Amino acid sequence: HHPARHAPQSPRRHPAVQAIAIEGVAAEVFVALLDHLYTDSTEVAAEMALPLFAAADRFGVERLKLHCASRLESGLSIEDACAVLTAADRHQAHELREQCVAFIVTHFREVHTTEGFRELPRELLQVVHSAISTRLCPSGAQSGQPHSPSGASSGQAGTESARISQVASGVDNLRVNP
Repeated sequence: HHPARHAPQSPRRHPAVQAIAIEGVAAEVFVALLDHLYTDSTEVAAEMALPLFAAADRFGVERLKLHCASRLESGLSIEDACAVLTAADRHQAHELREQCVAFIVTHFREVHTTEGFRELPRELLQVVHSAISTRLCPSGAQSGQPHSPSGASSGQAGTESARISQVASGVDNLRVNP
């Protein structure tokens, strides 16, 4: 055999080459982010939408972040609504945050029994509390302002607000009928 006829050998990694660690992002999520950057692909698997949403925000890939937010919104479920709400809040996705709150209020009876609901940060429990108050006592809320600081003027509205406060504090005794 002539040496020139042999196929060239693949280059080997030099032992001095070091891996670059990117903390807080799983390898498959980062690969999906790179795939989007190189191919402009917007195909996002359901289980990848939440971590890819966070990575897109972290690395400033706004178009991918918006696409993931849309995917998350269309796939909201009883089990993941609170995790998506927390991520939307953390990554300043206001429209997604509002959709999550509306979903949680609509499905409160089921959502409030989930582990995700029990793990919601206090600030987000207060947001949900405010949205439930608005739904239960719409006459006290200013038109179109779900977070208005409306005082409950009637005794019944005050009682409802007190019961809602108990739920926000972890007492699961309120039933909301949308």
